[in-house]
Amino acid sequence: MTLIMNHYDTKYDLDFLLNMSKPDVYRLDFNGTELIEVIRLWN
Repeated sequence: MTLIMNHYDTKYDLDFLLNMSKPDVYRLDFNGTELIEVIRLWN
């Protein structure tokens, strides 16, 4: 999941992966191929 997110925004990198809880669920909102918003759904 982090690799896909990193493709659209480089702030989702290895540090993000290592610090996220697991399991985790995010919703990615797009306008065409542009990433508009990332929302964490699982707390």
